[in-house]
Amino acid sequence: MRNTPPSCLFGEVLLCHQPTQAGLATRPAKTFTDDLLSGKTFGLLFADTRSPLTPTLAKAYMILKATRPDFEIVWVHAAGDCSELDRAEFYSAYSEMPWHALPFSLHEVGAILRRKFKVGTSSSLVLVDARLHLITRDGVALVTRDPTGDSWLPKLHKVTPARSTAGIAGLQALLGSRMLLSKYGQVELSEVVGDAPLIAFYFGLKESAHCRTFTRTLARFTKRLEKEAIHLPVVYCSADSSLASFRTSFATMPWHAFCYDDERIDALAHRFRLSRVPQLVVLDTQGHVVINGADEDVTSCGPQVYAEWLSMAKMKRELDRVQRRHASVVNEQAQGGTVAPAA
Repeated sequence: MRNTPPSCLFGEVLLCHQPTQAGLATRPAKTFTDDLLSGKTFGLLFADTRSPLTPTLAKAYMILKATRPDFEIVWVHAAGDCSELDRAEFYSAYSEMPWHALPFSLHEVGAILRRKFKVGTSSSLVLVDARLHLITRDGVALVTRDPTGDSWLPKLHKVTPARSTAGIAGLQALLGSRMLLSKYGQVELSEVVGDAPLIAFYFGLKESAHCRTFTRTLARFTKRLEKEAIHLPVVYCSADSSLASFRTSFATMPWHAFCYDDERIDALAHRFRLSRVPQLVVLDTQGHVVINGADEDVTSCGPQVYAEWLSMAKMKRELDRVQRRHASVVNEQAQGGTVAPAA
C-alpha cells in the first residue's frame, strides 16, 4: 500500500532557507514538499511570529539535525489579516528560524491543519511519522527531552558507506555540489556512489511505454548485479511533463534521482546528446563517459555486460593518462624552449 505523500498536507511547495551568493545570510526559497519530507519523520510547528517556543526548540533542533537528517520541522504560522505588515513580520520571524515553513499565502491551509490535528490556537509541535500517522501533539517536550531522537525516531536507514570526495572529483565537478533525491530524502553524491567504479544516468519519462518497460528491465539488471555483490548506482533524469508524472515514475524505481526540474538534467542531456528515451549513459567516477546508449546493452546482453563496461572504463582511463602525460611533456618543452637536436 502506497504511503500518502506529505504534499497532501501542505501543498506542492514549502519555504526553505537558501544561502545568498555572498554566503553570509540566507533568503527564503521554495522546495518541493515531497522531495523534502518523503520517508521522514517531521514536526508541524503551530506558532505565531513571537512564540516563546522558538528559541528553545531551535537549539534542540540543531542538535538533532547534526545526526538525524531524516527529521524536519515545518512552521505553520498563525493566520493574521494577511496584510503587508503581517507579511513583513512573517518573513522577519522566519529569517530567525532554522527549519522550513508553510508559505505565507497558504494561511488557509494552516487553519485546516490546526483543525485536523486539534491544536486550537495554542502553540504546539505535532510530530508525525513517514506515513503521516500522529506520534504526539506534545512534540516540544519530546524533542527537548531527547534531542538525539534515539527514543522516538526510527533507526536510520542503512546506506552505502560514502567514499572520499577525492575519489569522485571528476564526477563532482560534472554534477556540482547539490544533492540527489532518494526515497529517504536528499543525499550526497558520495553516498550514492559508495565504492562503485561506475554510475549510470537513466533518461526516461512516464508517458513512454518503452521507458516503463525498460525501467523494469533495468531494475532486474541491477538486482542481478547485487546478487553478485556488484553495486551499480543509477540516477533517474526525468523528462516527465509534470511533477505528478515524475513522482509516479520515481515511485517504481529502486534508485536515486535528480529532483524534478533540476537544471542539471538539461545540461547532461545536452552533454550526452540525448536523442531518445529511454537512454542510459554509464560513466566512471571521474566523469568520463564509458558508454552512451547502454540501455541497448542492458536489454540485449544482460548483467554479463558489466564486465565489458569495466574493461572499457579501464582502457579510457589509461588513454586519458597517456594523453595527459603527453600534454604535460609538450607543455614543459614549450616553456623551456627545448628543441630537438640537429641531425
